[in-house]
Amino acid sequence: MCKIRIEPLHRNSTPKPINSRTPPASASKLPKQHSKPSKMALPRTFCLSSASASLTPSTCLTTFTNHYEVLGLDHWATDEEVKAQFRTLRAKYFSTDVGKYRQLQTAYAVLVDWEARREYDAVYRVSMGLSPPASERASASESNSEKATDETVLASSGSASSTASPPKSTIVRVAVSRIDAHARADTDSMQMAKLEEELRRVEEEQRQGEEEERLADPNWGLKHFSPQYKSLIGTRRYSSYVPIAEKYEHGDIKPRSRRPTYVGGIATNAVP
Repeated sequence: MCKIRIEPLHRNSTPKPINSRTPPASASKLPKQHSKPSKMALPRTFCLSSASASLTPSTCLTTFTNHYEVLGLDHWATDEEVKAQFRTLRAKYFSTDVGKYRQLQTAYAVLVDWEARREYDAVYRVSMGLSPPASERASASESNSEKATDETVLASSGSASSTASPPKSTIVRVAVSRIDAHARADTDSMQMAKLEEELRRVEEEQRQGEEEERLADPNWGLKHFSPQYKSLIGTRRYSSYVPIAEKYEHGDIKPRSRRPTYVGGIATNAVP
């Protein structure tokens, strides 16, 4: 008889090294880190070129309304073109889009005023990166020396003022002061036009109704006959006085006699 010896299993006393590294998390599970933008985002049409960046003041305008784009014109449009385009778009936007109609009124109030448009064109050229007109460049070059002298005097006195308001503030004030007047005038004119149109429509309906009634009734003319009489007083001369014997004017006539009356042709001529 053979004996089988089974030895007990012994655990490995030396533990295996545990990998302390954790698998990298996926990019979708990582917390999103918002990077802080280094510069403030500006509109696409603002400061697009080096010329506009050099001409733009330190306090850049963050919003700019292109009134020429609202009217669908370029900056070389004349006053007559602006007025004609405003009349065309006003009738289109009045009943369809209130917001565009308000923008259209503001654009018209700014561009139709000469001083407001000149200041707006200066801001428009800066924002679009356009060079100023030749007349403005010449005047700017002539005034450079005067500006340098003024800056030197102000720097020495310590009273230099850096709070000059941008031209947009002047444009806004001019536009706001005129937009209400234009809006009221446009509203009044439109209301008057609507009232006149309504009155014409009512009169036309009344005339058509009378015409249909007159054609339907054969005796309409007799029922609505209104003769027009012409006065003849003073147009023809007639005898208003017939002479009578003078003896009837005194008291020596007979008691039973009476004053003769008008008879025959005398009576006809005596009637006034």
